[in-house]
Amino acid sequence: VDLLYLYASDDGHAGRLSLHEFYAKLGERVTRAIDEATAEGIVFRVDLRLRPEGRSGAICNSLGAAERYYETFGRTWERQVWLRARPSAGDPGLGEEARRRLEPFVYPRHLDPKKIDDVLSLRRLFVTEAEAQAGFDVKLASGGIRDVELVAQTLQLLHGGKKTDLRDANTLRALDRLHVAGLLRGREQRALGEAYRFWRRVEHRLQLEDGAQTHRVPAGEVERHRLARRLGFAALDPFDALVA
Repeated sequence: VDLLYLYASDDGHAGRLSLHEFYAKLGERVTRAIDEATAEGIVFRVDLRLRPEGRSGAICNSLGAAERYYETFGRTWERQVWLRARPSAGDPGLGEEARRRLEPFVYPRHLDPKKIDDVLSLRRLFVTEAEAQAGFDVKLASGGIRDVELVAQTLQLLHGGKKTDLRDANTLRALDRLHVAGLLRGREQRALGEAYRFWRRVEHRLQLEDGAQTHRVPAGEVERHRLARRLGFAALDPFDALVA
């Protein structure tokens, strides 16, 4: 799971700690509780790199500090992050307030079309990396999960500022909304939706294999045949024809 920790305000203290120090320690404890491996396994693998300033940024931010960061330094990929953001724990009211206050950043009324170049540059980067290795990467390779998401997100970034009915964090629902709005043909919406569902099924079977966070279809025929059977294919050739 990709988590981003926010708290309401920097005004006040928690004993001898500033609120920022207190919530930073709390964020570290919550992350360990979810992510640390025990004899019973783990709850979720936690990724905090999508927070303001990424790896070099504070583990948590006040809502005001986050708002100032995005207004001043926010990049196109961070708009994409917030397109799919939703409150998941803590105070749901604070989560909704964060989404409301960041709407002008996420859905600007007028987005410079050149910003789409940022999306395309990022896509070229991860596709090149994914395709440099053996086996198809269902998440990052050309035609995979991320490509479907990018279609939905790019159209939402371009049109969501004026058409609020396009705003939906769920990729499949977003594709439906884009079709209703006339921004995707029916054939395009169906093809993207079917591909997304299929690749997600493949991704889940891959990660159930040994509990590893992998997205790559095995290069070996034996392993690929086992994966194909788990997906309901009677033989390997039909599966390979879809993945090739």
